[in-house]
Amino acid sequence: MSGSVPFQRAIVVVLRWGASLSTLMLSVAIILSISFPGNLDQHYYVIYQPQKLIEDLFVSPSPAGFATIGLLFLVLTPIARVVVAIFNFICSRDWRFAGISVGVLLIILMGVLLGG
Repeated sequence: MSGSVPFQRAIVVVLRWGASLSTLMLSVAIILSISFPGNLDQHYYVIYQPQKLIEDLFVSPSPAGFATIGLLFLVLTPIARVVVAIFNFICSRDWRFAGISVGVLLIILMGVLLGG
């Protein structure tokens, strides 16, 4: 498995960027909520209304918008990691672990979609 080093690096990059972007967005949300305490009105987003979230990020930035994006990065990071692992196993022709990884991805997606 000498070809696995680039894939291991890809997994490290995915995890590092996901964690960094999530931390950055959540930090911006905290800084905005501390800097502008009157701007803490109740925002709540659903997956079917991305235009409201985009509007709150770019037109009138709100702490809730940045927190939502940070949490999305936090949830999407392990999903992206499993997708990279699936690609690794398919390229290595390790069909058993590719199948197991697809099962893990399906379980994660069911948890995200049905969990709340």
